[in-house]
Amino acid sequence: MLLLLLGCAHSVDITLTAADLAPTMANAAPWDGPQGVLGVLDEKGKASLAAALGSVVGNAAVGEAVAGVASSLQQPDAGGELSFTSADGEPAVTVVVPTASDSLAPRWVPGLATLKAVSLRPGSKLRVLLVDKDIDSDDPIGSVVLTSAQLAAALGTDGAFTVDTSRQSSGQLLSVSILVVPAPK
Repeated sequence: MLLLLLGCAHSVDITLTAADLAPTMANAAPWDGPQGVLGVLDEKGKASLAAALGSVVGNAAVGEAVAGVASSLQQPDAGGELSFTSADGEPAVTVVVPTASDSLAPRWVPGLATLKAVSLRPGSKLRVLLVDKDIDSDDPIGSVVLTSAQLAAALGTDGAFTVDTSRQSSGQLLSVSILVVPAPK
């Protein structure tokens, strides 16, 4: 089936549906939020922050709530772009991937990050570029390339297709999930 799919061109829609990101940047620094003295807010760090805040305000529940918010704020705000290059030398087609806030597992609904009616043929490539959108400067999450074989395999499945991308992105962008469907005629 895969060889059959790669043997000819197919007009397809390609959607980025999800990504899985490492809990910290490659240098072990938190993606966002409280850094410095706090460092990464793992379970022990959240418990310490909750206890400290609870004792200051006299309410443990408030301390726990603030610690939970602080740790979620350390997660990246992933956004970027999809860029498809056909093997026949046509110019690349690019769409914006909207920002999914404060998540190590960002998800996008079909239609938000979709390349429409691109010509999938042997040698085609899809580049997924994600950055952590910050107020002052964006941090790179990863830029990965999916091959025509991976795109054809996605076309041959019923639903989203997940590709392990951890070796392409310094271990920060662990995987991407795409949906490839025939373009409407």
